[in-house]
Amino acid sequence: MDPGELERLRERSGLSLDRDGRFRQEGTLVEHPRVLAMLHRGLGRAPDGRPTVRFGETWAYLQVEDTLYRAVQATLREAGGVLAGLVAHLDDGTDHSVSLDGRCVALSADDVLCLLVKDGAEWARTSPGVHARIAAHLVDTPAGLALRTASGDVGVGRR
Repeated sequence: MDPGELERLRERSGLSLDRDGRFRQEGTLVEHPRVLAMLHRGLGRAPDGRPTVRFGETWAYLQVEDTLYRAVQATLREAGGVLAGLVAHLDDGTDHSVSLDGRCVALSADDVLCLLVKDGAEWARTSPGVHARIAAHLVDTPAGLALRTASGDVGVGRR
């Protein structure tokens, strides 16, 4: 196939991902569990940074409303009532330790907690359950909202 035509087909895939992790194909909600699992596992980025979804050797560009990934579960380790460790379990089937430093947690425009994952390369929007568990460790400080961790308070900014 002509490389230019292949690129045009990739750009016109009609695939989109909304802020809640739901895929649509030309506006129609994708609901089949196996197809959804395949789509989530295939998420990534093209060399130019645009979001993509891969199916084996084939791939297409994807319109994304917020983040590519969702933290659908989390493992929190607590010590003395504060957060000592956090592992995000993403909708693509991968697990990621979240560094509890100054860039690890941020709020989206609609006040949903997001976690820095994929070795600091991507943000993952939290599911309501994960959001609630992490929010239990948020405190108001004179400097603003912070995550109370075993190594001190970590500021929570905006993405």
